[in-house]
Formats: sequence, structure tokens, C-alpha cells
Amino acid sequence: MRTPEGGKLGVLVPVCLAVFLLGCGGGEADSPPAVALGKASCAVCGMKISDPLFVAVSRTSEGETLTFDDPGCLIRHLRERRDWVGDRIWMAAYDDEGMLVPQGGVTLVGAEFPSPMGSGFAAFLDPATAGEEARIRGGVAGPLEDFVSGALQRPRGAP
Repeated sequence: MRTPEGGKLGVLVPVCLAVFLLGCGGGEADSPPAVALGKASCAVCGMKISDPLFVAVSRTSEGETLTFDDPGCLIRHLRERRDWVGDRIWMAAYDDEGMLVPQGGVTLVGAEFPSPMGSGFAAFLDPATAGEEARIRGGVAGPLEDFVSGALQRPRGAP
């Protein structure tokens, strides 16, 4: 079947769809940067990043990418930065072998996890698992923002 205007609609629709999809993809800014374990250093403490279960990455609104070896270092950085609302943050999911996940997709648990700098924080994909880990370890679970603001604090000396 032939379309009006000599078949141009058949070409126009796929082109418009491709432009729409490319425009909405977000591209590289939405993807977590690769972290070279054993080579990259923490932006706060300077320690080499070696444990994939505790990695965090921040891409500032200015485009600077920072890596952290421990969620506690990320929290410290964000407290000092203060205006981090436009930053993109990824955290390693403790319950998914360290897969980097956008900050809104994880629940942070403050308890006695063996994090590199001893902050005791770990991020979880599954909120129910995070809550159970917090209960078992005598900690507390919640969003990153609550730990940065001080609304939630990791209990010291949690079992």
C-alpha cells in the first residue's frame, strides 16, 4: 500500500522514532563510570579502591567524576559539598555483588559492615533485605539523603 506524498511517511516515521529514542536515552551521563579496582583512589581518604561491594561514584553537576572506597567517604564528601542536589550518584549494591546502582535505587544501611574505612555502611537494592540486615546487625536503614543530613545516624557499637 502506498502512502500519501509518495511514500515519505514510511521513511519519516522511523526517522522521527530514532531521533526521539536517541534524545531520551540520556547517554553517558546516566551510566556509571567504570571504576578501576586497585588503581582508582578515593576522593576523600586517598585509599586505593579495592572492594567492589562498597564503591560509590559521584558525577557532580559541573561534570567532575569522583570515586569513593566506602559509603562513609561519600557521605562525608556530600556533607562538605552541601549543594549536591544536581549530582549523579551511584553506589555498589552489597546484595548484588557490587553492581553500581543509581542512588535512588538503593537503601543504605548503617551497621557493622566490614567497609574499607570502617564506616559500617552498605547499600542494598532490596529495601526488605536492607531492613532485615539493619535489624540483625542492630543498625538503621534509610535513603542516602537522611544519612547525609544527619536525620539518620549509624548506631556506634552495633552488634
